[in-house]
Order: sequence, then structure tokens, then C-alpha cells
Amino acid sequence: MTFVDRRVKLGGGCSTHTQGGRLPVGVCRLFLSFSATFYLSLKMAAVHLRIGDLVWGKLGRYPPWPGKIVSPPKDLKKPRGKKCHFVKFFGTEDHAWIKVEQLKPYHAHKEEMIKINKGKRFQQAVDAVEDYLKKAKGKEQ
Repeated sequence: MTFVDRRVKLGGGCSTHTQGGRLPVGVCRLFLSFSATFYLSLKMAAVHLRIGDLVWGKLGRYPPWPGKIVSPPKDLKKPRGKKCHFVKFFGTEDHAWIKVEQLKPYHAHKEEMIKINKGKRFQQAVDAVEDYLKKAKGKEQ
């Protein structure tokens, strides 16, 4: 079964064009339901990051590292092409433009990342993030 286009008219049948002609309404509804569910799962998977967000950034061969999306210095141009954010990494004070595909929200992936990396410098970086969070929480109160 090949879908040439996605025009669907529910009623006595489906006007979605296939090699065999019209499809029964139940098949069209099933297709629409699956399509909507798939689209929503993709949309929910897309994370919108902005300045101030804590993230895990993956750069080259290095393991994912905790960082914060910050404003870049005025004299530092954004790379052309792929969408990226300027990240300052905890513990190392390094910074880099990181592609969106290489960023994950900090809290949602914390446990996963801690299991992957047991290094001393990595633990110091995670401790630095936790200290930052405690200070930020103290300022709110």
C-alpha cells in the first residue's frame, strides 16, 4: 500500500490515494490516529533550550559534561549552519558553541550521565552544578 498524498475525507471511504483506490474508513482512522500520535511524540521529544538552562553538552570525543547556556561574548560570532548554543561548562570553565543535537536538559538526564562517568573531574563538575543550584535556590527564598 503506497500513500501518494495525505488527503483524507472520512465518510463512506477514504479519498487517500493508494494503488488500490479507496481505503475503508477504519483504516483511515487508524492511520490518522497513528500519524497524530507519532507527530506528538516527535514534538514532545524536541526540547527548546534557552539562555540560563542547565544542560549536558557533548563535544567531540569528550563525555557529556554539565554546563549552562549563556550569552556569548559580543566579539564571538555564532558558527554558520547548524543551530547551536553557547555553553559554559562547570568545573573546567571552558566554553564552546554546541549543536542543539548534542545538548540534553540537565535534570532529565542527570542520573543517566552520573552512571556513565565516574571520573574525579566529572564529579567535581557535577558538585559545582549542585552548588550553583543551592545558591540559586537560596536567592529565591
